[in-house]
Amino acid sequence: MSKSRKKIVLIANQNEIFFRLRMPWVKLLIKNNFEVFAVTPKGEWTKSIESYGAKHIAWEINRSSLNPFGAILSILSLYKILKTIKPDITQNFHTKPNILAPIAGKLAGVKINVSTITGLGYAFVDRNNINGKFIEYIATKLYKFANRISDKIFFQNLDDFNVLNIKKAINPKKAIFIEGGSGIDLNDYFPNYKKLNRLSYESFRKELGIPEKNFVSIFVGRLQYDKGIEEFIEAAKNLKNKNNLSFIVVGSLDQGNKRSVDELKLKEWEKEKNIIFTGKREDVPKLLSIADVFVSPSYYREGVPRTLLEASATGLPLIGTNMPGIKDVVLNNKNGITIDIKNKNDISNAILKLSKNKKTCEDFGLKSLEFAKKKYDYKIVVNEYIKFYNSLIVNKNND
Repeated sequence: MSKSRKKIVLIANQNEIFFRLRMPWVKLLIKNNFEVFAVTPKGEWTKSIESYGAKHIAWEINRSSLNPFGAILSILSLYKILKTIKPDITQNFHTKPNILAPIAGKLAGVKINVSTITGLGYAFVDRNNINGKFIEYIATKLYKFANRISDKIFFQNLDDFNVLNIKKAINPKKAIFIEGGSGIDLNDYFPNYKKLNRLSYESFRKELGIPEKNFVSIFVGRLQYDKGIEEFIEAAKNLKNKNNLSFIVVGSLDQGNKRSVDELKLKEWEKEKNIIFTGKREDVPKLLSIADVFVSPSYYREGVPRTLLEASATGLPLIGTNMPGIKDVVLNNKNGITIDIKNKNDISNAILKLSKNKKTCEDFGLKSLEFAKKKYDYKIVVNEYIKFYNSLIVNKNND
């Protein structure tokens, strides 16, 4: 007789981001005898989420609002959802769910509630002003309360753990570090595309207006200032007299986010002749495959940026800031070059250096691909989580 399926609820604050990051999780959890529920806000990706076998339930949450009344309503809404499902375990991702989901789970009588800190975000970026310090203080208090309720807290980088530990916002015995971020499906990416598909490679470059032999630097992400997009643009402008260099920006404005670039600024940037703006695309793996280097100039606190994992799986050399999460993937002089935050000259110098040294680029790219195969495959990452889930369930049942 087969074992009964365990119910797990995956909780996130964005419909699309859940689809982008969690589908490999859904597949592997179902394969490991879990019944998977996806709890996110409504969105256009709901049917796609359900096509992978998860049962989607809409949850109302404003990802950026600081309104405490709205937070209470979100907790109550989630409480009702969990009370109906009666899961064995809840797993939440991202800042707001990190705070709200453990509370709702506890109220609903869920035996096991775990959180994954996918980066501490804007609240913990160093700012020397009263408002910034106040936001950090409140965020610390909220994390401390939520982490006391959670059974386990998973971290994607040790810097985030150290911040909360120093502030006494977590019990170290509850903390678990799992390398590789959220993991990716390596089969979705195209390392050695230039060698293996020369005609397609040249055709796609031509379609985008990239000269045949140009060295291409690519940025992928939401067009918001703390992702370092302005510094990337300024670096490209610094190098516009270099006719052998091209730049690609993949991503769209993040409407409703106060840190997003506005339409006027984007139109101004689009006048730069050496920069190609693709907007939001569904063929990011193919775009990565025609680039020569990936640039991550972010100064936003992320767990481990998925885009860096994708670039690694493509076999690209990396340029990235010395920020938590980024520096876990970009290892200076091993698979890329580490740069200071908010430094356009660092970016342009790193691009110039790599564009002049093909052997270094190849070596860095091979090392990126090696890391991807050893550490970033979603099967490796999610199986680590599943081990802990099963262990927690057994321990709770034995209590």
